Amino acid sequence: MYKCRECKAVFEEPLRINGGMGICPNCKQAMYANAIECSTCGQYIFDDGTSLCEECLHELDLRLYGEFREIFKELSRDELRYGIDSIENALARALDMTMLEKRG
Repeated sequence: MYKCRECKAVFEEPLRINGGMGICPNCKQAMYANAIECSTCGQYIFDDGTSLCEECLHELDLRLYGEFREIFKELSRDELRYGIDSIENALARALDMTMLEKRG
């Protein structure tokens, strides 16, 4: 799938006129890129290294902030620095476990 950077249309294949460069079938611009589905909501997004759309990333930020807000406000600066490392390690382990579950 492809998504137009100009009009945001999603399409299977670019339109090719006389075998030339592909263009968006909707707005006829050549500003398109590979698209993937958001892994949470299914909306098509540009394949830029993340699998979440902007809306789902925002919702995730709000959920995580809400979950940790009470804990964070009670911690010192050093505890927060350590907490960031701990959270990153826990998230990496959770991601590894998810990947292993998908394989097996």
